Amino acid sequence: MSQFKIVFRGRTLPGHDRELARRRLVAALGAGPDVADRLFSGAKATLKAGLDAEQAEHYRTKLAGIGIDVEVEPIAPKPAPAPPEALATSVTPRGSGQGRDAPVAPEAAAEQSMTCPKCGHRQPPRTLCLACGVDMPRFAALRDQPVAIAPMQEALGRDAVASAILAGADQREPSPPLLGFSLGGRMGRLGYVAGFLLLSCLSFWGVMLAVTYTNAFIAGVLLITLIVPYLRLLVLRCHDLDWSGWWVVLSLVPIVGMVFSLVLLAVRGTPDDNRFGPPVESVGWGKLLACLGAYIGLGVFVLPLTQDRMRTDFEYRFGNGADAGSRALVGNYSPARDEIFLFTRDDCAPCDRRRSEFDRLGIRYVELSLENDDELARLLASRLDLAEHRGSRALPMVEVNGTLLAGDPSLGIISSHFDGR
Repeated sequence: MSQFKIVFRGRTLPGHDRELARRRLVAALGAGPDVADRLFSGAKATLKAGLDAEQAEHYRTKLAGIGIDVEVEPIAPKPAPAPPEALATSVTPRGSGQGRDAPVAPEAAAEQSMTCPKCGHRQPPRTLCLACGVDMPRFAALRDQPVAIAPMQEALGRDAVASAILAGADQREPSPPLLGFSLGGRMGRLGYVAGFLLLSCLSFWGVMLAVTYTNAFIAGVLLITLIVPYLRLLVLRCHDLDWSGWWVVLSLVPIVGMVFSLVLLAVRGTPDDNRFGPPVESVGWGKLLACLGAYIGLGVFVLPLTQDRMRTDFEYRFGNGADAGSRALVGNYSPARDEIFLFTRDDCAPCDRRRSEFDRLGIRYVELSLENDDELARLLASRLDLAEHRGSRALPMVEVNGTLLAGDPSLGIISSHFDGR
């Protein structure tokens, strides 16, 4: 049965990145830098020998999948050794009456000649070439010797190289970071979900800080900045499906955008290389669960504690604390009927905001500072403990008609305790 070998001359297939194909083959073979340089130097290297036609074609197809261009060459059978009588007749006896230069038949001359494997010079059988002087048997052995991949290949067996190559064909690129601005590469489904959850958490904290400590312009800039990484997730996910990134325009259309996001979540990416690169590794369930835990914790624990303060800050920042809505909230306030105490500290920005708000709305109050009054601070803490208050105890606190409201209550909550309501 004919046998074949896989020969590599350092070439890659058209349409494949040469450096990427090199990394895949070298990583699969476990080769060092010196072997990698030899493999891609252009010299002939045998990756696998002793295969039948079906096996050789199978390996060639797998290598083509990672961009490696190889050739399948037949292995010439070794010539049978000449019988002793043939060797005896090839020597002319001294007393035979024939000279040393007696003519030899063409068939016999062909059998008694050899071709130099380096320069191709035809000559009688010998060790050193008459034309170039190379050691012909040794040069031929080195030329056809398979590349030494790693010392452990001997222990792994004859199919070690082929198995490594097949494993390398499925090698994937690292997944891109969840946050960023680069639009190159691909993103898997788990990375898409984890990135969305992470951006949702960052959006909440960013908006809350912007509304509390800055102004509307900075809050808008921050939101636009966070929209760019979200659109990047959509683009990379489209790339994983071999779609153009311009498909993300659908996400801006009401209802259609929601359906489009669900399609990106449900459809698997292309298993092989596409126009936007090779497949990427999964981000893993660990990162996904961490982002999911942060998202759930934000909605269950943080949001209920901050929504009242955010609403008050929003009213103050964007409504300036003196619009018609704020006036309507305190419409039933009566300075003769309603008694209000404001508990503050000197270095408290929300306390300053609350003072300004009450002053603009004409709400009279008695301010009690806790700055140097430890006894008053203990009294407030005792009252909250007796009321089993589990919410925020941040300042300022407001007491309206005998009801203590902790955690910087919103104007709506304060107005609900006026006696005129």
